[in-house]
Order: sequence, then structure tokens, then C-alpha cells
Amino acid sequence: MAVKNNCLFCGKSFLPKTATSKYCSRVCISSMPSSYELPELKPEEWGYIAGFIDADGCIYKRVSYTYKQKNIYHFRISFTHTCLETLVWLCEKLKTGNIYERKGDLKNFSKKKQYHLDIGRHVFVYKILERIIPLLREKKSRAEDVVSFMKENNILPINLRGE
Repeated sequence: MAVKNNCLFCGKSFLPKTATSKYCSRVCISSMPSSYELPELKPEEWGYIAGFIDADGCIYKRVSYTYKQKNIYHFRISFTHTCLETLVWLCEKLKTGNIYERKGDLKNFSKKKQYHLDIGRHVFVYKILERIIPLLREKKSRAEDVVSFMKENNILPINLRGE
């Protein structure tokens, strides 16, 4: 018997295409608001999330250019891990993110399945990083660079720019 999920946007029950599907349709995904409110978590949960980012996470900033010389910015928080339950817990707590199964290569010495969690919307990345910067150690300077870059280059919605 297949397990049903509830859509995070509309609340309808649906049969997921993958074990980690959170939305019932593309309409619900595209209807997600551009604003994002951080979930109410206990301080120790924020500490765990910050520690996980410090240890296994990647804070990513990339600039690409189009043929019209317009900058396109990409910001991401991502994790690769062998424990699917941990990544699902992170998705549920942060109320954002997509989980994919990674295909291993022949050079990979680990035969365990690997999963990849990706948080990629600018507003989500900004708010999560802004909240956990005081808790980070190893990746604190990287997180501060990304947050300040987003503020200085007006990449955020107006309500987050502090104008």
C-alpha cells in the first residue's frame, strides 16, 4: 500500500512520485510565496542545523553571465549525506528544500546510497543564514559574505533590504 503525503502548500493528500515529494502539483510549487518565515524552532535545533551546515553543508554563491552581460546570481545551501532520515528531518524543520538521490560513480569508495538536500531560493538561503550566523564556526565567514553580498547587490525583496 502506497503512503500518501500532504501537500505543504494546499494541504491536499496525494501519492508522491518520490519518497520526499512535498507538493501535489507544479501549480502548488509555483504558487509558493516569495516570502519565507523562519519556523519556530528550539535553540538546540538551530544549533544542530548550524552544526550540520558547518560539518557537512555547503554554502554556495555563483555568478553567471548571459549574452547580454546581465549578472545572474545563484545562492544555495546544500548537503550530501547517506542518512535520508536526517535530510528529511532538516526539510521538515526548515519547511523548505529538495532531496535527490545521488548517483554514485565508479571512483566512489562508498557503496552506500547518497542523498543530496538542496535549498536554493534566495529568500530562504538569506533568512536561514542570517539566523544561524552566530552559531557557525567553520563556515561563518562564508555565510557572512553571502548575506552581505545579497544585501549590497539588492538581490533580496524590498522588505528584506533594510531600506
